[in-house]
Amino acid sequence: MLGLLRTRLPATDDAEHLRLTRSQTKLSEVTTSTLTQSTQLAALQAQYSALTQELASSQSSFSSLSSTTALQLQDAQQELLEAKQKVREAETERRRLHNIIQELKGNIRVFCRVRPPGASISRARHQ
Repeated sequence: MLGLLRTRLPATDDAEHLRLTRSQTKLSEVTTSTLTQSTQLAALQAQYSALTQELASSQSSFSSLSSTTALQLQDAQQELLEAKQKVREAETERRRLHNIIQELKGNIRVFCRVRPPGASISRARHQ
């Protein structure tokens, strides 16, 4: 019986040693995997931080550009309204001057009209 125990003890030691070796190997693999994932996590966090800062910068630039564009649009609309007003005023002035010219042409035509010579003499006699 003692001999049987002695033969089983080395077999048990070998099995335990093999299990221990496998566990250590697995632990080593898990540790390596954890380190790799930790490194990847750190890289992703750094990338996330950089992208967050870039987004904030882009939003700031967009807000600035948006307000600048809005001001430019307001200025352009104001200039357009002023230009339309000037065109209306110029058109009114052109019509007024055109009417004056037409009236003067009519007055000149009436003043320069040739009358038959007998008509003015007979008028003078009748008066």
